[in-house]
Amino acid sequence: MANFEKTKAIILRATKYSESDLIVQVLTISGERLSLLARGALRSKKRFGGGVLEPTHYVEISIHRATSQDRLSILEEATLLEDFKKIRQDYDRLEVAFFILETLTRISQEGDSLSDGLFDLAGHALRSLQEAKDLKIFQLHFGLKILHQQGMLEPEPWMQIFFKTPLAQHASLPEGIDPNKIHHWAWVESQLREYLN
Repeated sequence: MANFEKTKAIILRATKYSESDLIVQVLTISGERLSLLARGALRSKKRFGGGVLEPTHYVEISIHRATSQDRLSILEEATLLEDFKKIRQDYDRLEVAFFILETLTRISQEGDSLSDGLFDLAGHALRSLQEAKDLKIFQLHFGLKILHQQGMLEPEPWMQIFFKTPLAQHASLPEGIDPNKIHHWAWVESQLREYLN
């Protein structure tokens, strides 16, 4: 069928559009941000059951691409692949997850299908967040990685340990790193704000 495709994606946000419809923003495996109309999503348990369209969820989706720029593509169906359950069991982790999703939403672009590294970083971040011990250091780690990936950093010596360590091995960072004492987190936050604005 023309314009029909299946892909995998992370749900960035879902906004109520009408009594039963949602506008769902996703980040696809190619790094493209898509805004999709999910007709009947608030009623259909067959196509969108079990809270599948919750932010942070990793899903497989079936969509009909819009044929003109003034129309939304249609989300036909979504199947849950991973829900990152441990994130939802901890309010502080959920707050960090929303920070990650907001950053991804603002960096990703509609129509950009050449940013698969952005999707990979998103998936690694959400998976690793479930086990992260120090959430402030984790945010610092994620912020540095995404700024570096976007070409927005002049690397400094203190950053090297973060660039060399995968997010999944976040717990293996040297003890004693304190972003509050050595201004690193505040600096990364300001760099992110400047880049995203």
